[in-house]
Amino acid sequence: MKRSYAMIALATGMLALGASSQTRPSSRRSKKAAPPSTPKAPAKKTAKKAKTRPLAIQGGTFHIGDGKVVRDATLLVEDGKIKAFGFHLDLPKGCKILDAKDKHISPGFIMVQAPALGLRGRPSKDFQDYYNPFDQTIRRAIAVGITSYLYMPARGGTLPSGNSAVLRLIPRELDEILVKAGTLKSMSVPSSPSAWKKLREALEKTRKYQKEKAAYEAKKVAGDTKVKAPKADKASLALLPILEGKAKLLISGARTVSQIREALRLAKLLGKGIVLNGPVEAWIIPDEIAATHSSCILQPRVHVEPDPTRIEENGSNIQGPYILAKAGVPLTVTPPPGRFGGNGMGLGGLLGRDLNTPFMDACFAVRGGMDNEKALSTITLQAAKILGVDDRIGSLEVGKDADILILDGDPLSYKSFVETAIVLGKIRYEKEKEPFYKGLKNH
Repeated sequence: MKRSYAMIALATGMLALGASSQTRPSSRRSKKAAPPSTPKAPAKKTAKKAKTRPLAIQGGTFHIGDGKVVRDATLLVEDGKIKAFGFHLDLPKGCKILDAKDKHISPGFIMVQAPALGLRGRPSKDFQDYYNPFDQTIRRAIAVGITSYLYMPARGGTLPSGNSAVLRLIPRELDEILVKAGTLKSMSVPSSPSAWKKLREALEKTRKYQKEKAAYEAKKVAGDTKVKAPKADKASLALLPILEGKAKLLISGARTVSQIREALRLAKLLGKGIVLNGPVEAWIIPDEIAATHSSCILQPRVHVEPDPTRIEENGSNIQGPYILAKAGVPLTVTPPPGRFGGNGMGLGGLLGRDLNTPFMDACFAVRGGMDNEKALSTITLQAAKILGVDDRIGSLEVGKDADILILDGDPLSYKSFVETAIVLGKIRYEKEKEPFYKGLKNH
């Protein structure tokens, strides 16, 4: 009982002590307190792109990508772009110098038929959300010189469809992977009169919508607030970027001369050049293709025996790329599809049967008579032109993105290795720091 009284007394004392320690209210009438001021929101800072250390590649043989070669020059890279190129350049302070004496410098390779390197799922936009920057195929692709590729999961159909994007390979980073979206739409050659009729009707609707859209935008600029936007169906929305020159039409299934001519009818109908995918017999009618400003995606190693039952010339020709290039047809080359890897990054170990040797088909173009530098252009500048991104990538020209390879030999030699790969102005791959080809020599 005594213990209980003691505990009560102790608690009472502690409460009294706490009360005495608090500030007592003043007996004077205090002035009305001003309401607390609303704190100012911190000013939004504009996200600035972190500047990278300038790079200068000195000496060596520069393969520009447009067929030209320059020796013993200096190329300056700054803020992800090719800043200057020439002789006796004034380099900025702190510039990292890469000695490329006895080396070969080339634009990064661009693959127009490749798997979804680094991508998960089938994205239609927001590619960063589907990109895995730690995917091992990204590093492997860069190790063999591939710095960009066309992503286009679906091909074919009676009307233009599908999504596409040119993506840049950057390991361990998500930013800047998109070079350009919506570069190509895909369809097959119309195979029946009804399919042609359907296409013509879709084109008529699209051209009508195009005029209505232009009139709507003009009225809106003039201040008309009551004008209503015209509506378009799915086919018109697919055809519009092609008619506006913002995308190109990729045609699959046109392999023979007759099929190619059907596809060229489509080019004339559109008034725009098309991209022929795998036109085996294109070499027979190069002038007809050139006249429509169309281009070709070729597989030089695909061999088709001539059909003896056909009177006219037919079949494949190893000289196809040379003949088409001579006629002025833009073209790019790709590995043939097949069970030994095809357009994937395979581990089959067969030379030229997958993307581990992306230059091999350009070598076959040389075998068919094409000039070495023009053959290199088929996987650099010409590929970029076909994809509509030649203002960004594909050649070593001032103002373009700095996607550059430094090799220990000619870019089209099977003996050569990529020693250093620069993507968007940063060193992304160094041969002796990665496991793929470390220690291997060019002999």
